[in-house]
Amino acid sequence: MPNTSISPTAIIAEGRNLTDSLEAIRYFSKHQPQVSSWPDVQKQGGFYYFFGCRVEGKSGTKAAYPLFAAGLVANPESNAAVWDKFPNQTPSLSDAQILAKKYPLTDEYLASLTSSFSPQVAKKKRWEFWK
Repeated sequence: MPNTSISPTAIIAEGRNLTDSLEAIRYFSKHQPQVSSWPDVQKQGGFYYFFGCRVEGKSGTKAAYPLFAAGLVANPESNAAVWDKFPNQTPSLSDAQILAKKYPLTDEYLASLTSSFSPQVAKKKRWEFWK
C-alpha cells in the first residue's frame, strides 16, 4: 500500500525525476490507487500525464492512451498539456469522456504495465556458454 502521507506534488515530482523509465512506471503504478482521492484535479491530471509519458517512452503513444485519457477526465481544461496527445479532439469534458470510453483505464491494463516489463535474460549464443 502506498504511503498516503506523501503529497501529490511530491509524488508527481519524484516520478518525473526518476531516470529509469521502468522504475518510474512501477513508482507511478504503486501510487495510482490513491490519485482519485486527491482534491486537486490538476494534480490528478498531471499524475496521469507524466505516468503516460513514461509508458509512451517505453512502449509508444498508443500504449499510453488509457493514462492520457484518464488525465483528461480528471482535468479536461483546454490548457491541459495532455490534449496535445489527441490533436484531433476538441478540448472539452465530452471529448475527454469519449476518449476514456475508447481507451479505458482498467485494472487489467494497469497490471499489464508492470508485468509486461519484467526483465528478460538475454539468450546466449551457443558459443558463449563456454565463456
